Amino acid sequence: MPNLTVLDGKLLVAEHATGRIEGEQSAQLCITQVLQSMVCSARLTDLQNAIHRYLSFLASEANVSPLTVENYRQNLRFVADALSVNDIIGIDKSAIRRLKQKLHAHRTAQGRSLSTGTKNLRLKNLRSFLRYLIQEEGRDVLPPDSIRLFKKDERTVKVLDGSQLEALLNAPDQTTRLGLRDSAILELFFSTGLRLAELRSLNREQINLKTREISVRGKRGKVRVVFISDRAADALRAYLQSRVDHCTPLFVRKPHQLQNVLPPGEEFRLSPQGIRDV
Repeated sequence: MPNLTVLDGKLLVAEHATGRIEGEQSAQLCITQVLQSMVCSARLTDLQNAIHRYLSFLASEANVSPLTVENYRQNLRFVADALSVNDIIGIDKSAIRRLKQKLHAHRTAQGRSLSTGTKNLRLKNLRSFLRYLIQEEGRDVLPPDSIRLFKKDERTVKVLDGSQLEALLNAPDQTTRLGLRDSAILELFFSTGLRLAELRSLNREQINLKTREISVRGKRGKVRVVFISDRAADALRAYLQSRVDHCTPLFVRKPHQLQNVLPPGEEFRLSPQGIRDV
């Protein structure tokens, strides 16, 4: 019996020692991660560090949506590469000229040039970034309003007549689940004027077919109520009745193959490109 007590005591000591070792290893791991983060931060240029601070400001203090922050991140990464400067003070008129030249010469993966709207959006993002540096960090940088935008092309708006619109709305094959889904998408777009991102983010519980209402979360997380037409409500009802799943997203890809998918099924939410293809 004494031997057993001694043995238990040894085990207890071993357990305490193991816990202490694991604690020390965990603390060491945290220190290592912090040091690695500091090293990575040290490797970034002054401009890149400032962009990181700006994106953090947008997310934590300006209440900007994650999607908008990601768009800013992508645009400012392009801008930083095109400016070819390491320090904020290096953003001068000559750097802006280089940026505009690269925006003009840039080609997408499909070989297309950037639209005037896309080029101006990146310049506006740079303006906002510089304004943040002045207002929030008190930095002496190039005045944002000195960056002139590209001259916009005159927009020509093509308007569908009644027969063309009717043909568009009736184009999906409503004898199939995909056709019912596409018909609901078109009717909802026409009835509400929702943005693509807003329509894509809709979940089933946001739809009230009895009152013909949809709760939509738009920019900056603001929620508004949108009313839909009887025709759009009928299209949504037919589409939802055809669904054989319990996934949360309103519009899903491959709706005929989801009967065994457990909710929420976020990975099956229809992509932006999938909506454009409709």
